[in-house]
Amino acid sequence: MTQPQSSSLVETTRIGDASVTRAIEATGDAMASAAKAMVEAAYIIALKNPRNVEKVRQRLLAECERPAFAEAARYAKPTGDGKIYGLSIRFAEAAMREMGNLDCQQFVVFDDDLRRGMVVTVRDLETNSSVTFPVLIDKTVERRHPDATREKLSERKNKKGDTVYIVKATEDEVFTKQQAMLSKARRNAILNFLASDIADECEDACKRTLAKQDKEDPKAALRRITGGFFDLGVDAQVVQQMVGHDLDTISPAELNLLRNLYTGLRDGETTLADILEAVGHRDADDQPGAKRGLQGLKLRLGVPDTKTTNGEKKEGGAA
Repeated sequence: MTQPQSSSLVETTRIGDASVTRAIEATGDAMASAAKAMVEAAYIIALKNPRNVEKVRQRLLAECERPAFAEAARYAKPTGDGKIYGLSIRFAEAAMREMGNLDCQQFVVFDDDLRRGMVVTVRDLETNSSVTFPVLIDKTVERRHPDATREKLSERKNKKGDTVYIVKATEDEVFTKQQAMLSKARRNAILNFLASDIADECEDACKRTLAKQDKEDPKAALRRITGGFFDLGVDAQVVQQMVGHDLDTISPAELNLLRNLYTGLRDGETTLADILEAVGHRDADDQPGAKRGLQGLKLRLGVPDTKTTNGEKKEGGAA
């Protein structure tokens, strides 16, 4: 007769020359009880140490005075009717750290050969309010020239009339896609708990910090941005194509827009193809001599060539 396997782990502790062995229960009930105890402890700690909104504001503004943080705090991405600006994943991580008493959880709800469904939930432990975002990850990628080892699922024609194949993604490709989508979901959930006036004030502080830095040494700022693009596999020639003219004559507004596009590309908010398509369009009237690059994009979007950013659209609504 087969004996049932024990669901316990064994821990042995040595005390001098002697050893003490004890069983550790690892059943589902024990794990559920441990999880419940951790949640209850988090609520108790949160109620005993409520956040001070003014301190959160002051600490975030202090962060925004650091140029390295300010550079990573905002992103931009091209859309069909213009450009969207928003606070980045890096800013949301800092906001969660400074606010405290926020619990972030992510779970897989289903998983098959072609898709994985997950949810991201951020809960305020002080008010017991929560925000949940669903995340659907397709386990496929598009390739124009897939190698022979790829399983082709379907095909389509792109805008240029070329055949593009939809193939199964590798584990690394699925992981990369999943991490980018989960990061965006966490950012959106976290920023729901940050007061909008504090978020706006932080954006303005980041703009002031970068405007001061760019004025002091614009060439150094441009080198950092082009270096960041290079790390993502985008060389200076392509960056110049984005700008639409020689990089030595880039304006402060174009420099800031280029920086925000880099952050959006790095965080997975947009793609290089989307950026190049956006800056390559002519003006709406398509007249000869219409300006291309960031200058043309600024004209179409009504972005002034100043240190202000009037007319920007923000994620989730107009600025």
